Amino acid sequence: MPSTVDLPLLKVQQLLASPAAAAGPTLYLAACSLLAWTVWQFVVARPPVPKNSPKPWNAYDWPLVGSTFRFYSRRRDMVVEGLAASPSGNFSFYIGRKHVVLLSSPGGRKTYYENKAFNLSAG
Repeated sequence: MPSTVDLPLLKVQQLLASPAAAAGPTLYLAACSLLAWTVWQFVVARPPVPKNSPKPWNAYDWPLVGSTFRFYSRRRDMVVEGLAASPSGNFSFYIGRKHVVLLSSPGGRKTYYENKAFNLSAG
């Protein structure tokens, strides 16, 4: 018969040997994995760019925020630099996760204004 001193140690050993204790680290790992995937999908990962979209201009592109700082602080300078770097006059960039397309050529403007799928009031 175990002594009273050994009794708490025996109960701890029985708890550690139980299946519920073995599931603890597994559940913790699963929860951390789910949290990491959620953060990646909704914060870090950018949605795919359509194939017919202008080439992205990444001169001021930062992880997570894209070109947000440059766009909201010196918008005109950014647009002028992007137009100079683009041979077609059209380019795209990211503001956070949002893909922004700048169409400055006559063909780009014609496509934008004449396409019935685009909604001018929605942006």
